[in-house]
Amino acid sequence: MTAQLCPNCDHAALTQASSGILLCGNCGARIVQGRLQCPACQSINKLGVEMCAACGEPLTIVGRVLSRQGLQTRSQRLEQMRFRTGAIKEEERLSSDARMSGFVEIDRRRIEAEHESLLAQQALDKRLFRNVAIGLGLFLLFVAIVSLVIIL
Repeated sequence: MTAQLCPNCDHAALTQASSGILLCGNCGARIVQGRLQCPACQSINKLGVEMCAACGEPLTIVGRVLSRQGLQTRSQRLEQMRFRTGAIKEEERLSSDARMSGFVEIDRRRIEAEHESLLAQQALDKRLFRNVAIGLGLFLLFVAIVSLVIIL
């Protein structure tokens, strides 16, 4: 254990984890070669900064408490969301394209099924028309024969 104070919480609980890395037993801060490591993205930041330069995560205890309690200012949250907008838009575009491809495939199958159903119905209609025509022809032939028999 060293006599150094934690730059994050001013507690004298720093321990040497490995060469150049100090850990605070009180707040969990990692000091790597005299700089504070972000707990979220592992980026190295200058001592004394409130927010991580890479991801915007609060680095101090006060910042973490305020962040957890929802007391972070709107501009900080807005900045964090702006940081992610490009990735979110790209994810949404890819998801939208995938959904649209699914809809197009469903529509293609529906049109194909309707076409097959139409062809089957046309075949049934042809057979029905042929059978009706044959039946009508036979009926007329029968009526003609019966008429001839009656007349003679």
